[in-house]
Amino acid sequence: MQFDITITPHSLAVVEPRCEQVISQLLRYDEIGFSTSSGKVRGQTTTKRAYATLYRNRMSIAIGSVPRVADYLRRRGDQVTINDLRCFNTPCFALATDNGVLADLRFPNLYQAMSQDNEGILEVPRGRQRAVVAGVISAFLEKSRILIVCTTVKETRMMAAGISNYVGTDVAAVNGGTWCSPCRVVCGTYRSYARAEPNDWNVLIYADARHALCEEGVGWRRFFSRHRVYAFLDPRCELSQKDQIQLEILAGPIIYSSQRRERGEVEVVFAPVKEEHLPVFADPRRQRERLWFQAARNKVIVQVAEGFAQRDPGKLWEADILTSLPDPFTGWHFGPHVVIVTQSVEHARLLSKKLPGWQLLDSLPQPPKQTQNLEWSQWLVPNRSIVTAVRAAQYKSFNADVVIMAAGGPYPQLPRGLARSNGKILLVDFADGGDRSCDEDTNRRREVYRTLGCSVRET
Repeated sequence: MQFDITITPHSLAVVEPRCEQVISQLLRYDEIGFSTSSGKVRGQTTTKRAYATLYRNRMSIAIGSVPRVADYLRRRGDQVTINDLRCFNTPCFALATDNGVLADLRFPNLYQAMSQDNEGILEVPRGRQRAVVAGVISAFLEKSRILIVCTTVKETRMMAAGISNYVGTDVAAVNGGTWCSPCRVVCGTYRSYARAEPNDWNVLIYADARHALCEEGVGWRRFFSRHRVYAFLDPRCELSQKDQIQLEILAGPIIYSSQRRERGEVEVVFAPVKEEHLPVFADPRRQRERLWFQAARNKVIVQVAEGFAQRDPGKLWEADILTSLPDPFTGWHFGPHVVIVTQSVEHARLLSKKLPGWQLLDSLPQPPKQTQNLEWSQWLVPNRSIVTAVRAAQYKSFNADVVIMAAGGPYPQLPRGLARSNGKILLVDFADGGDRSCDEDTNRRREVYRTLGCSVRET
C-alpha cells in the first residue's frame, strides 16, 4: 500500500491515507491518574493518543514521530513517500564542513547525524560534556543564531563557559523575562525562553529533554516549527512508551548517542507447525497450555533446537525453515549459542525430557561461595539451555545467538537482556495454527517484532 507523509511548517505531519488502525499501537500510551470520591482515592488509567484524524481520509502526527512511523510501515511491506515542505536550504541553517571534520574527531557521527536530521534527541551525559557538545554544534553552525534553554541560572553560566572555548566572546548567559543580547549564541532559563522572539533564532537546543517536557517547554515549542531543534538526554534514561512519544513531539527521535554501542541485527523466522484441531477453553491459561503440550509443535521445537546446536541442516530441513533461512549458520564460526525460552515450568520440563543433555533453568540461580559479591543477574546464560521467561528476565545480558521462542501467546516473552547484545541474534518463533485464536496470536507476534525493529523473514 502507498502512504504519503507530508511535513508541514506547522509542527505537524499529514499521513494520507489515514491508517490509525495500523499505527495506533505506536502512538498511544496509558496514563495513570488518581481521583478522590467519597473520601476514597481511586486510580484511573486513561489511554491517550498522539495523532488526530482529519477530513479527506487523512491523519496528523508529530513531525518527530515520522521516522518511526515510516520505518514501521516499510517493515510491513508498504511504500512510503516523505515530502518535507519546510525550507532549510538557507545559509543560516548550513553546516560548515571544515568544523564538522574537527567535531568527528571527538564525537564520531555527530556531524553526520545533524546533517541528516534537522531535529532530534542527542544522548549526552549530564555535566560539562553537554557544554562541550553544544560548543561543537555552535562551531559548525557558524552562521546560525542559537538559543539554548537551561534549567537553572547556574547551568546557563556553565553552558556559556563551555561554549566560549569554541565561539569566543560571541556567547552570553541571560536570565529573567526582560533581556537583550547581540551575541550569536545565548544560554537562558525558561523565563528567558518564554520571552524570546522565534524569528530572531535559527536553532533551538534544550539543555535537558526531561525538564523540557514541562508546560513552558512544550507550550512554546510550537512557535519554533521552522527551526533546527535538538535536546540533550542522559543515555542511562529508561524510556517508556509515553516518554518516547513526548520526546518525539518535543524534539524528534534519538539521532545520536555519545555512549551508544552498535546494536546487533535481530532477525525473526517463523517455523511452520502442522495444523491440528485444538480444544477451545474459556480460561486463557488453559488456552495457552494446549499449545505447550501439542506433540507436533514440540517436535518442531526439538528439531530446530538440535539443528542449530549440532549445526545439522538436515533437521532444520525437517522443521521446514530453510526456505526462509537458506544459509542458517552464516555469522557464527562456532556454535551457535542456542537457548529455548518457555513461559511455564511444565513446558520447560517436558522439552528437557526430549532434549537430553540440555540444562533446565526454572528457578533463581544460586551463586557459588567464591562469587557471593557478584549479582546473579549478571551471569551469562549457558549454551543448550531451556529457560523460563521469569528466569530469563533476570539476566542483564542475554548472550545467545539463537533464541527459540516456545511460549506462544499474543506477545513474545522476550528477555530484556537482548537489548544489550551487539551481535547477530536469530529469534525462531512458530506459526501456530488450528483455530482462529492461534492465527491471531501469531499475526500479533509478527507485528510486535516489527514494532521493536526486528527483521521478520516470511515463511
